Amino acid sequence: MTGENRKLQLNDLDIIRMKLMRASEFTRKKIKMFHDKAILQKSFTLGQKVLLYSSKLYLFPEKLRYKWMGPFVVRGVFPHGAVEVEDPKKW
Repeated sequence: MTGENRKLQLNDLDIIRMKLMRASEFTRKKIKMFHDKAILQKSFTLGQKVLLYSSKLYLFPEKLRYKWMGPFVVRGVFPHGAVEVEDPKKW
């Protein structure tokens, strides 16, 4: 009798685990959809002037330090989203 109760309890735990896995998968999909919707897709054209963000890690950031470098000129746009830029000062 006790063995049967234990098997039923284990079966219930499996059912609960499956429900939680489905719920977490749904939550992950919902978070991904929200995150992907917040990403702005930029489209660049050849010859367009752009600024480049300096993503260096500064241990002591100063207020007057520039975070943007440029302007640069777009020289190539690739289908996977990469952009080739060129410094017009080096012409």
